[in-house]
Amino acid sequence: MNCKKILKQSAALLISALLLAPVPIASAAEADMALPKESSQEFIEENNRAANNDFKIRNGILIKYNGNAEKVVIPKNVKTIGKGAFQYCHKLKSVTIPNSVKNIGKEAFSYSGLRSINIPNGVKNIGSAAFYGCSELKRVSIPKSVKSIGVCTFQSCTSLRNVSIPKSVKSIGDFAFCYCSSLSNLRIPNSTKRIGQAAFRGCGKLESIKIPKSVNYIGGSAFENCSGLKNIAIPKNVKRIGTYTFYNCKNLKSVSIPNGVKNIGGSSFGYCTGLKNVVIPNSVIRIEDSAFAFCSGLSSVVIPKSVTKINKDAFAGCSEKLVIYGSKGSNAEKYAKKSGYTFRIK
Repeated sequence: MNCKKILKQSAALLISALLLAPVPIASAAEADMALPKESSQEFIEENNRAANNDFKIRNGILIKYNGNAEKVVIPKNVKTIGKGAFQYCHKLKSVTIPNSVKNIGKEAFSYSGLRSINIPNGVKNIGSAAFYGCSELKRVSIPKSVKSIGVCTFQSCTSLRNVSIPKSVKSIGDFAFCYCSSLSNLRIPNSTKRIGQAAFRGCGKLESIKIPKSVNYIGGSAFENCSGLKNIAIPKNVKRIGTYTFYNCKNLKSVSIPNGVKNIGGSSFGYCTGLKNVVIPNSVIRIEDSAFAFCSGLSSVVIPKSVTKINKDAFAGCSEKLVIYGSKGSNAEKYAKKSGYTFRIK
């Protein structure tokens, strides 16, 4: 056998031995030593925090957040959170707003995954629809520096349960808490003068609400479809009950209408099937179309002489047992006879 042939055979045997040899595997302890010093939880949390290069800031305005972190700390040089800055940030769970921020722009956090937020004292303006559609938002803290809650600010925040509105707030905007279907605890301060259109529409779990004496305007549909509402007292400074204001509040059992109200708007108490007795004050002049339509539980209503106009459908669909009380020869008597309801002199 020549040398070349021997070398070839030796090389082949060596290669086979190497291929068949077991590969050493690191032990668990050795593997742990190879990981970063942080624990796995710390490592995950660190990667869920926003990095400074994720923010687009210009002249103190946070124009856009481009990251996908769960926890965000807004830089201290920001004075305004711009329009739509965090819009559609579905992974966002919490955000820390610095004291330097004075304004939160329109749609700033709309449709984000935000779960809770503390708005620092110093923020003066919260733009319309700022938290619109934040379906996971459960808690929000509104500071004393805020003077008004804008249009659609918290609309469709379906997980929001408790809201404490500070004394500084004078106006609650149209649709402000519309369709906050989990909202069950709400306090409106004595400073508030205006409750906007559909402000609390669809807040089905809201069982009680005290409207303060300071309120002089309640917009149409303000409490529409608040099916959990049981009692309501309208403050004396309110001059008109708007259309659909308490429409379809099925569990509403009593309502106090103050002397000072002049008009009861169309469908304002329509389908309030739990309503049993209503006393209309001497200040009322008009009862509009379908104002108490389909209030099937209504058994008595007192209508004063002051009422000059009762729309023909004002009490349409009510029980045949409904008794209308009023003065002899009044519009109340004429309406009762025309509509087929029992009339009694009061």
